[in-house]
Amino acid sequence: MSDVTFSLKTLLRAGENQRDQCRAQLADALRDEDLLAQRQVELDRQRRELTARCREAASPGELDVEQLKEYHRHQRHLIAEQERLAAERQQAADLIETRREELLAADRKVRALEKLDAKQRRRLDLARHRRQRREFDELAATARERMPDHETL
Repeated sequence: MSDVTFSLKTLLRAGENQRDQCRAQLADALRDEDLLAQRQVELDRQRRELTARCREAASPGELDVEQLKEYHRHQRHLIAEQERLAAERQQAADLIETRREELLAADRKVRALEKLDAKQRRRLDLARHRRQRREFDELAATARERMPDHETL
């Protein structure tokens, strides 16, 4: 029985290590998504500022055509960057979902192994208790056999 117990403990440790690794991978994916979200906020801010500058440059009065062209080129660049970033954020969201599922699976595996380990320990404790009781019964029987008849109560 001890070989089975050792194997189970080894499996449990391996499962816990896998679960910890899944947790770390999920944390990394969440950090990456957070960085992408921060980048999105920054791009939104840049676009708002650029839009305000474009309105200001196009207001009545002298027009700086070259400046307006530069603003529009920069705006197209920001839009393209936002589209690329949106695709990256979707990939990050998909990865986060995958990592969560992996963590849940690893956690279920560890919990199942813990239950199996507890069941096995109860079974071993019960077997040890029965063995001890049998030994005590045998000792009592041996002691009774050795007692002379006149000493029995």
